[in-house]
Amino acid sequence: MPVAFDTTIPIATPQRRAELIGAIITAADKHGETHWLEWKSECDLVARAGVFELAKEILALANRDVSTAQADCGGFGYLVVGASESGLHGAPAFSATEIQQKLATFLGTGLEAPAWTAHHVAMGEKTVLVIEVAPPADGDPLRVLQRDFGKALAGTVYVRDGEIASPATPDQMRMLQARFLAGRFDDLVTERLALACTTLNAELECRPKAGPWRPTARIRPRTYAGEWPEEILVMTAPQGSFERAVPDARLLSPLQAAGMIIVFPEGTDLLHASQETQAFLQDQGIRFADNHMGPGKPIALCGAGFAQLHQSVQWLLIAASQNGQLPMSIGFHCLQLSGPNDQS
Repeated sequence: MPVAFDTTIPIATPQRRAELIGAIITAADKHGETHWLEWKSECDLVARAGVFELAKEILALANRDVSTAQADCGGFGYLVVGASESGLHGAPAFSATEIQQKLATFLGTGLEAPAWTAHHVAMGEKTVLVIEVAPPADGDPLRVLQRDFGKALAGTVYVRDGEIASPATPDQMRMLQARFLAGRFDDLVTERLALACTTLNAELECRPKAGPWRPTARIRPRTYAGEWPEEILVMTAPQGSFERAVPDARLLSPLQAAGMIIVFPEGTDLLHASQETQAFLQDQGIRFADNHMGPGKPIALCGAGFAQLHQSVQWLLIAASQNGQLPMSIGFHCLQLSGPNDQS
């Protein structure tokens, strides 16, 4: 049973970390651990075995699927040492720097290592160690064990399998490879968008994706001095699925922009992608306009080729200046959300 703890926001303060520890010690059983949370009643950081155990858990938290991670605590993962469902036990008295030096043996240093931070939390007379692992992101490399330990060989990839850190299966390796390539896909799309916007006299603002919903880019016409509603959002679906890119589409209702472009890898069956996207949005309670040529919030679906991107940006800029109404039959797949006056 999951711990009784609010996971809708990150654990960014000492008070929130103390609340997390409190939720752990009142958990019904060990099964409260999940994809974002691991706890250990004790861990001997003097012994190499104890250091390996912590390193393995950190690697597994860093090697999570992006959309799965984003569902809780802002994507962060947490490893708590010195607390369990049986109470407070306390953690070894090592400084954050000493812990970092010990774990570097198995995690490596610099870009090859996952990003994490150690926090010491005073709980009465005991101190609990909370290790916070940064959210995984598209483009992240596989985080691997850097040194042999027992039967565990250097290069082993650990992942969270429910509440357990274990070597990755072939399917999990494919997920991590897709995660890595997704970051390269975003780079390709933004490069082509920049060229398209230059030729169309539009401004492009690129932002890294983070959290449960953040677009890859925002586009606005240079001649318009208005506020956010006139922007066009760009979202990438590097794995060919809008649902995987935006797991909670209710965050798009109402859409705070004039329209949106969803970019799929070249070669994607866009008719199928359009049908799949519409079904997913309808399941999430998103309303569509009765007439796709009438006023509303157009969503263009296109491949990552320059010509398709250019055409999508061009037509949605035109629609943004006409209350979302496309002027004529267009040569790409487009969905039309209900306009701002008739959304529920």
